[in-house]
Amino acid sequence: MDSRREFLKKILIVGGMLNFKTEVLARASTPVRKSIKEPLCTLYRSVNGTPASNITKVIEQMGGVEKVIGTYDVVVIKPNVQWWNQGSPNLSSLKAFVDMVMERPGGFKGEVVIAENCHRGISPETSASSGWAEQFDWNSDIPDVKNMNDLSILLKKRYDKRFSTVHWIDVEDGSKHIFSPSDGSGYVYCDGLSKVPMITCDNGEKGDNYRATIMSYPVFSTD
Repeated sequence: MDSRREFLKKILIVGGMLNFKTEVLARASTPVRKSIKEPLCTLYRSVNGTPASNITKVIEQMGGVEKVIGTYDVVVIKPNVQWWNQGSPNLSSLKAFVDMVMERPGGFKGEVVIAENCHRGISPETSASSGWAEQFDWNSDIPDVKNMNDLSILLKKRYDKRFSTVHWIDVEDGSKHIFSPSDGSGYVYCDGLSKVPMITCDNGEKGDNYRATIMSYPVFSTD
């Protein structure tokens, strides 16, 4: 049985916790909102359908794919295929979007490219530690399509040269360090050397907390 002192201590601790929780809830219930004259963006969402039907509905809410994609556009899709299952985009949703672009009202004479750097060496398409080759247990929903390789093969058969898959490779894994598209495929480092402009991104800190990185971009060819 607790002593009177121990009992009072427990009451004070519980009371303090309740007061703290009440204060936190009060703060959470009254967020500070800045007034804006015009919305910064418009968000669309679709729920309770399949991944394919949900993305189709979202594009419809945006006015249709023809409002987003032009007849001669080159559409580069960079999925997150460093992982699989919940770490990667739903494959049926991705397929549905590619199909919408290819079947765009008014016609589509451009091309769709799935391009990715998942940092898995010189041949990521064979890596069992990426969503390219690893079998999905869920997040696919397409018969006989269990990873990004399967989806790429399916889309290639359907759309031929209008569809390409491109693997961006890190320079340290075998890609070329280039300085312009005239050098062929590879990565351009925006480090200020060889007439390449210096483009950096930093964390805005000073002193020992300062962190910055140079920007880079890939140069690549499609089918």
